[in-house]
Order: sequence, then structure tokens, then C-alpha cells
Amino acid sequence: MRPLILASSFLFLVLGEVVNAQSRMERTVIWVHSNLIDDYCSCVAFYTNAAIILEQNNNKKSAQKFDRYIESLGKRIISLGEKSGFKEAALNAKLELAYKDINKEMGNDLKNFSIVLNKYDTFCLDIVERPENRMKYWSDKAIKENR
Repeated sequence: MRPLILASSFLFLVLGEVVNAQSRMERTVIWVHSNLIDDYCSCVAFYTNAAIILEQNNNKKSAQKFDRYIESLGKRIISLGEKSGFKEAALNAKLELAYKDINKEMGNDLKNFSIVLNKYDTFCLDIVERPENRMKYWSDKAIKENR
């Protein structure tokens, strides 16, 4: 009977460690996804303002390019949100915060768009064209910070 108790105890400890490791990995994935979603939301806000400015200047063709970027990033936000269990309301809140942050940087005036242009232009284009780079950035950061 004693070997059975020892084997059961060992199995319980091993399974506990497996569950703990899996839980930690899930938390890390959610952390990485959450940061990616924040980046994507910032870029949606940036491209939305860019599209508004272009439309105001009758440059509809360029504005449409940014609309495609916004749509692509929106799909990524929804996909990552679903994979990580974020509620739609949480994703909308993240997007709303990104809009507020970008507009605050511009002093709530599109005339000051150059302020955010310098900060987000290359960053967001890289996210749109090479999203795997940003995923790697956040994954590497999670490893470095032992998340």
C-alpha cells in the first residue's frame, strides 16, 4: 500500500508542476498578446488621424491605404483578444485609451500631427508589414523579465 501512496504523491507533485508551468506559460502568452494589442491600438489611432488629415486634403487614395492598415490591425486585435480571452469591452477600452493618448500628444489638434508622425510612422509601418518582429520583441522581453 505504501508504494501506491508514494507513487500517487509523486504523480500529484509532477502534475502540479505541469499545471503550474502551463499556467505560467498562459500568463506569459496573455502578457505578450496584451502588449501587442496595445501596440496595434496605438497604430490604429495613428492611422485613423492620418486618414482624416489626408481626406481633409482630398488625398483619398492615400487615406484608403491607411484604412486598409486600420482594417488589418483591427483583425489582429480581435484575433489576439479572442486567443487571450479579452472581452470585447476590454479591447474597445484599449483602443479608446490609444486614441486619447495619441490625441493628447497632439494637443487634441490635428495641426500637430507631425509630433506623432515622428514617433509612430516607422514603428507602425513595421508593425503592419512585419508583425512577427513585434511579436518577437515582446516574447524576448517576457523571457528577459522572466514573465
